[in-house]
Amino acid sequence: MLDQARRLAAAIVSNSPGGVQLSKRALQANLEISSYAAALELENRGQALLTRTGDMPEALAAFKEKRQPVFTGA
Repeated sequence: MLDQARRLAAAIVSNSPGGVQLSKRALQANLEISSYAAALELENRGQALLTRTGDMPEALAAFKEKRQPVFTGA
């Protein structure tokens, strides 16, 4: 069980810090959102914000170069 938790934690921290933060906020907010449309709007807004971070070019470069990204949280 502890090994599974560690693998999950490693998978989470390998992502963009901003993406993880916005995902956590969306999960919390969606507990109170009453419609699917509102939940989608919240997710779309988060995605749009993340395209303006310094991690976005790194994500695209890593994908193109077929390597793991190195996110800085910028």
